[in-house]
Amino acid sequence: MERVNVLKGVLMPGVGDFSLAIDDETRRDAAAIEEMLKELSLPMSCKVAQRLIHSLEVSSVERQTGYEKFQNLTNSIHDELEDRVFLLLTKEEAASYIAVQPFGKKFAESFPLATYELDEAEKCMALGRHTAAVFHWMRVVEIGLRAVSSCLGSPTIIPGQGRSWGAIIRDLRNLRTGSPPKWPENAYFSSVVGLLEAVKHAWRDDTMHVENKYNQSEAEAIRVAVSALMQNIASRMNQRGTPKAKMSPS
Repeated sequence: MERVNVLKGVLMPGVGDFSLAIDDETRRDAAAIEEMLKELSLPMSCKVAQRLIHSLEVSSVERQTGYEKFQNLTNSIHDELEDRVFLLLTKEEAASYIAVQPFGKKFAESFPLATYELDEAEKCMALGRHTAAVFHWMRVVEIGLRAVSSCLGSPTIIPGQGRSWGAIIRDLRNLRTGSPPKWPENAYFSSVVGLLEAVKHAWRDDTMHVENKYNQSEAEAIRVAVSALMQNIASRMNQRGTPKAKMSPS
């Protein structure tokens, strides 16, 4: 709107209502306004701007005529913007909304499948939809759970067949070998699987029930916990669970 008002001010009719010479800079400014209106998806105002640009193709224009055309454009923009809803974000919220690789570069490279979920979670946080953000983080953790399952050689998990977290974790625990029972890289996998099970009990199961909601501070705490867990998983494997763990003979 600032650019529109500046040009409209240049054309403000005065005493004598004389003509104004149209130079290339004025035409470029008018064309820039049209592009701005396209980006804002204001189709009617864009048409008004196109008619304005056409009128500026001549070498000069009567100030009164030019001013009225810009006034029409201003009115059109105001009318169309009345049908729009604008959300105001704080600096911190805006940073969250456009966050790139919120769990770090290493995780983003190893788990590209989680990119969509992380992006949606950050946008939900920026917009105050904290329970929805937790829902998306649980989907991120499920990607990690499947990676760990694949790494340990658990039976293939086919998406869409309704395998629950509980069933996957039981399969993982059934893979323990030796006496006492243990996984390969026992300290690492015991810790990771234990944390996955803790996430399931603490947040994943509750998130699936409509009675449960999360406020901002709760969601931020969950974000920190999920980030630490997933970065730990990414330090050992990618989303396909490679490199695979070498199982000990039974």
